[in-house]
Amino acid sequence: MNNCLLDCLQFVDSMAAKLQIAFNSEDRYHSIIVNTRRYLTNNQIQLQPAERQRAEQLLLNLHIPYLTQNIFRVLNPLEVTPDDTSDYTLSMLDDTQLLAYFLLVMTTITYQQNGHLLLVKYSINIWTTGFHDMAKGSRGRVYDMRTWTTVSYPFDKFFNLGEVPETHQDLIKSYLAQADYIYATDKKDGSTITVSNYNGQPLITTNGSFDNDQITWAREILSEKYPIFLKDLPQGYTYIFELIHPENRIVLDYGSERDLYLLSIRDLTTEKLLPLDEIHAVAHQYGFPYPEVYDFTDLDTMVKLAATMTNANKEGWVIRIGVGEAEYMVKLKLTEYFSMHHTFDKIKLGWVYKHLLANDLDDFTALCTPEQQEILRTKKNIVQATQEKIKNKAIIQAERHLAEAGLTPETFTADRDRMIAVIKAVLEAKTNVTPFVIQYLKDPIKVDALIEKITYKAMRGFFLEFGEKIDQ
Repeated sequence: MNNCLLDCLQFVDSMAAKLQIAFNSEDRYHSIIVNTRRYLTNNQIQLQPAERQRAEQLLLNLHIPYLTQNIFRVLNPLEVTPDDTSDYTLSMLDDTQLLAYFLLVMTTITYQQNGHLLLVKYSINIWTTGFHDMAKGSRGRVYDMRTWTTVSYPFDKFFNLGEVPETHQDLIKSYLAQADYIYATDKKDGSTITVSNYNGQPLITTNGSFDNDQITWAREILSEKYPIFLKDLPQGYTYIFELIHPENRIVLDYGSERDLYLLSIRDLTTEKLLPLDEIHAVAHQYGFPYPEVYDFTDLDTMVKLAATMTNANKEGWVIRIGVGEAEYMVKLKLTEYFSMHHTFDKIKLGWVYKHLLANDLDDFTALCTPEQQEILRTKKNIVQATQEKIKNKAIIQAERHLAEAGLTPETFTADRDRMIAVIKAVLEAKTNVTPFVIQYLKDPIKVDALIEKITYKAMRGFFLEFGEKIDQ
């Protein structure tokens, strides 16, 4: 699925070379995309016919759900998007607009670089375009940038029953009727942890990071409870776990449980998930717990069970369906699980931001009416607008401090004494955007990534500052 990502990154590289875009080698693709977008705001470009054809074909290959709506907004940024945008095509965009839109699509992925390793994960911006094929394959996959081989590969993005056309009940039933195998397992309510052997050392990641609290807790559990697994860890596989930890509660209460449930194993050579019996054999070998397996009868029975089961302390099920060489995965969540969120009494801005941070907002869209989905989109747009205001405020303050010191972003690090004086002045100002001002002075490319990680508590303050109502 993610060959499209590598093709798109190759095109990004070619455009950076064509336009002579500077970039940070330690943060290659994020910096190229940011700097090229900035370049396009001040310059018109002309693509060669082959370049334009390639850009258009790459975009079409992604199967972007909101493509025509996006094209309308590029052409008419101040107008309300009409219900019918079917006549809008990529050919309507000039070369500059086309490349700018291509790069906007690329911002729906985050690019976490650690040396020559690149971890890709769909970003908050995915709500601009909808889940396209590149995003579905970017859910924590890690590449070695020297060879572009995959070194860690968790699950691709998969959806709730009925959430998207590919999980429509009739389509899933057709797969079930042809199935060579069907696995229905308990869906644990924690955080995904992936473990691979990379150059003789365990590579432990989450879906979006090389280093965070969840990874620290997972490493502690593996070292304390499963040291033989770490010692024996074979190359060529990715082990996919669900972290359950009292400090990492999502919705369900697992009490003091602290463990790693083995969900699946991916063969990196074939890029396929192993059969369930082989996964369980590995779990038994090392003593890992694994999700309960359910006897699957038929989809209608499970849907009814999901709607009526109560007091179960369960999230739902993951269903794997094998048809020939293909495998399909779908989530079926208990209605009770969603109700525990108090989700749809009123869709509030604060609630939307919390779930954007948790990267699980898409789980709830399946239960929304079209009207509620439109409210979600509006709230997500408010979040993005607020993030942009935070960034602009930080840049204004940073450039004011630089001007007062007689510096520019380019000369900031050249004079150590004046650099220290500027940082001191920023810290003494004690504004709510101080961390972002400092980041802009140190490395402006990384400001966006820092803003995307603003805590809910801090973002509440920004919403209020910019006149947004958190509880509406």
